[in-house]
Amino acid sequence: MTAPTQARTPNADPALATRMTRRAFVGGAAAATTVVTLASGTRLAFADPAEPAKGDVLVYLFLRGGADGLSIVPPVAYPSYYSLRIQDGFDISVPESLALPIDHPVFALHPAMAPLLPYWDAGEMAIVHAAGSPATLTATRSHFEAEEVWERCGLRTTTATGWLGRHLQTSPDVSGSLAGVAHEQRLWAALAGYNKALAISNIYNFDVFGFANRGAARTALSSMHVGGGSVQREGADTLAAITTVSSIDFGSLTPQNGAVYDSGNGLARELDQIARLIRAGLGLRAVAVDLGGWDTHDNMGTPVPGQSMYERISRFASGLAPFLRDLGDDTSEVTVLVVSEFGRTINVNGNGGTDHGRGGVMMAFGKGINGGVYGDFPEVIEDGPEGDLEVQNDFRRVYAEIVDRRLGNGVNATYVLAGYTSPGHLGLAKVG
Repeated sequence: MTAPTQARTPNADPALATRMTRRAFVGGAAAATTVVTLASGTRLAFADPAEPAKGDVLVYLFLRGGADGLSIVPPVAYPSYYSLRIQDGFDISVPESLALPIDHPVFALHPAMAPLLPYWDAGEMAIVHAAGSPATLTATRSHFEAEEVWERCGLRTTTATGWLGRHLQTSPDVSGSLAGVAHEQRLWAALAGYNKALAISNIYNFDVFGFANRGAARTALSSMHVGGGSVQREGADTLAAITTVSSIDFGSLTPQNGAVYDSGNGLARELDQIARLIRAGLGLRAVAVDLGGWDTHDNMGTPVPGQSMYERISRFASGLAPFLRDLGDDTSEVTVLVVSEFGRTINVNGNGGTDHGRGGVMMAFGKGINGGVYGDFPEVIEDGPEGDLEVQNDFRRVYAEIVDRRLGNGVNATYVLAGYTSPGHLGLAKVG
C-alpha cells in the first residue's frame, strides 16, 4: 500500500490509504566535548520570523528498547492484526472500540495517546509507520547496534560521527556555546563529531563537584586549562559553559499557556528543563532526550489503565503533551522527532509480549509539521519468517526531510546522512 507523499491533514481524503564522553569532572551534568564562551549578541534560540530559512530547534526523542508501533498506532482495519495479537490466551491488541479515531481508513491511536490527540486534530502531528532501517544498511535485532545505526545513519565501525553532529558541523545557523545538548549524563552517538556538544542532565545543577568550595574549584581548574593544547581548550571551554548555564535564572522561565508538567513523570521533568533551556536564548539548535522501557517481551496487557503497555504509552504522551502546550506558537520553530531503534514482532509471544522486530513507527510534532500519515504500509500484515512488520520506509528519508525543510541544511543533507540520498520528500514537513 503506497500512501501519497503530499501533505495530509486529519481530514484527508480516505483514499490516502487503501484499507564520550571523556572522563567527567562536571557533576550532575557530565562534561562532554568542548564548548566556547557565549559570544555577546548571540541571537535567541528561536529563528527570526523575518528569516524563515534559519532552522528549527530539533528535539530528538528516542524511545529506547524497541517501541511497539503496532500498539501506539494500531492498524485497526486489518483483521490479521487481531488474529496475530490474540493467541494462546493472550490479547495485546488495541480494539477499534477503544482506539482513538483519527479519520484514517487503516490506523487509529492507542487510547493512552489521548494527551497528544489535540495535536493530531490541529494538524501538527505526522506519523510514518513501517519505518526502520533497510536490510541493506542493517537487519540487526540488537538494541545497541540498531541504536548506533539510527544515531549515526551507519554502522559504528564505518561511521564515527552522528547525524546531529554532522548537521551542527555544517549548519549555517549554529552559534554560541550550547548548540547541541544531550539531556543526560552521556553524550549521544547522534551528536558525535560536533566538538562543542554537551551532556547536561540537570540545568539547575551544572557545575563542578567533589570540592568543598565550587567557586574556588572552578578558579583553580581554570588556571590549569590555559594554553593552546586540545586538553586545555576542552577544559576551558567546558568551564566557560558552566559559567554560562549557571548564570541563567531558569526558575523564572516558567511554563506558558497553562502547561503543567507532572513531576512524577520523568520525561515531563526533562522536557520542562528543555523548554527552559530553549527559552534561555543560548543558541540551542538540537537536543537529544530519551525515554526507555520499551523492550516489551512479556505482559503487555490490554489497552486500559494499569496495564503495562498502556502505562508506557501514557508516560510518553503525558510527558510530551505539556511541552508542546508550553511552547505553543513557538513550535513553529521547534520540531519534535520521535524515533525508536526498531519495532516489535506482529504476533504475541508465549509470555504475552512481543520480541525484537523490524518496522516501527516514527512521529513528528510541531507547527512546522503537516499532520497526517505518510509513506508506505503493507497491504497485508502477516507473521513472516521472523514475525516482523516489514520495513517499507527508510528512517533516513524522514531525517532528510527534517534536515532540509525544518533545519534549513538541505544543501548538506547527503553529508549529514552519511551518504544517503533521499528519493524525495514525503511531505510531512513544511518549508521554512
